[in-house]
Amino acid sequence: ASGLAGVLVSITLGALVYHAVVPRARMLVDRVRQFQDTGVHDRIGNMGNDAIGVLANALDAGFAAIANRTREREEFFSIAAHELKTPLTSIQGYSSLVMSRPEAAPLLLRALEVINRQSWRMSRLIDGMLLAVRARSNDLQFIPKQFDMSRLVVRVIDDMKPFVGDRTFSAQ
Repeated sequence: ASGLAGVLVSITLGALVYHAVVPRARMLVDRVRQFQDTGVHDRIGNMGNDAIGVLANALDAGFAAIANRTREREEFFSIAAHELKTPLTSIQGYSSLVMSRPEAAPLLLRALEVINRQSWRMSRLIDGMLLAVRARSNDLQFIPKQFDMSRLVVRVIDDMKPFVGDRTFSAQ
């Protein structure tokens, strides 16, 4: 009889502990999965002072810090791209102005063409940073365009000619 009573008490206490712990632990696991999937932090709230409550508070603090870092990083990239874009626009404008003057020396004109092209490359890199921020915030529409690889090869060979001469490379 005492053995049966001990088994019943053990089963009862086990069921009480199970119902007190498992739903709270499952809720924490669900919140972790939700944060992994969406990156959105919904505060867990006060779950008590026991070990699960301490774990919930630690998860809240960690998720809040991660979400804050993500916002700060995106703000940094947005500001950096804007600040880089402003002087680049001036460089492009002035190099285009000088290139439009036919009386400039051929070497100067060639150098300005390269400067202009490279500044456009830098502009595309900055645009890429802005696109990354927009993609992270799900505000991106992708419209693919054709790319002419032959034109790129010809431009690279033309850029290298002053350094290696006409006989080293040719584009056909």
